Amino acid sequence: MPHDNEQLYAANFEPYPNIVAPTVRNSDTAQSNIEKAFRYYDDGEYAKAAAAFKIWYDLDTTGDANFYYAISLMADQQVENAIEALEDPDWEIPERYRVQTNWYLALGYLKTNNRKKATEYLEKIIQDNGAMATKAKKLLAEI
Repeated sequence: MPHDNEQLYAANFEPYPNIVAPTVRNSDTAQSNIEKAFRYYDDGEYAKAAAAFKIWYDLDTTGDANFYYAISLMADQQVENAIEALEDPDWEIPERYRVQTNWYLALGYLKTNNRKKATEYLEKIIQDNGAMATKAKKLLAEI
């Protein structure tokens, strides 16, 4: 029997770890804005983090900003906006976030009761056969 989408989302969503800020060391204005965004993120102030990441993303569409912007939105219960950000055609998804982006899109669609789209993204993860494939298979079996 399928599980409740909200319960599945809650059981599987957690903000992605901050893997960027520890490597940011410059003191110029752009860097300090990035550091501020990650400080908000690490402190669980996701609305402030989202605003700061959005400013960063508007300046640079190639890096980490949009990914963390979207995760901040999800953590702040703005799931539809997070999906929109992750599917932004202007965002050049860094390879290191490709699978995670599919995971968060699957969770976002699950939360918004679109099991068909959630399934599509979970199947992409399974097809990739990487570290998250087992987790994706388990969630797919539950929906």
